[in-house]
Amino acid sequence: MKSAMDVLEPEIARRGTEQASLGVIVLGTIEGDIHDIGKNLVSTMLSAYGFEVYDLGVDVPAKQMVEKAREVNADIVAVSALLTTTMMQQKKVIDVLIEEGMRDNVKVLVGGAPVDASWVQEIGADGYGDDAIQAVEAAKKLLSINA
Repeated sequence: MKSAMDVLEPEIARRGTEQASLGVIVLGTIEGDIHDIGKNLVSTMLSAYGFEVYDLGVDVPAKQMVEKAREVNADIVAVSALLTTTMMQQKKVIDVLIEEGMRDNVKVLVGGAPVDASWVQEIGADGYGDDAIQAVEAAKKLLSINA
């Protein structure tokens, strides 16, 4: 998958046209989780559709995600968790955004195999995507961008 992404990303960039950013997204796999294939696909697709993406990688603490969101004036923080044992860390990102007084200005998009609509509601996130295309659609919807 990583080899395929190394080929795909430059090709998407080569074919792309210069356009204004649709929004700024800070993205990462949450602390305690090192899975990144889905996150990498989402990052690539968001970039290809015109979002400015800051991909922090894997095993990222909630505080670091929020600090980066503040630094780049992010519209969305997107948090991946593949392991059910790390899902609560997605909630921690929301808690830190609240503590920092940023929650009203930053949307939270969550994803990963165990994530569904009920989890989004339970933790107070704003949306999720089952796959990379749905993540792009969810980001557009959160920022009121026509599909």
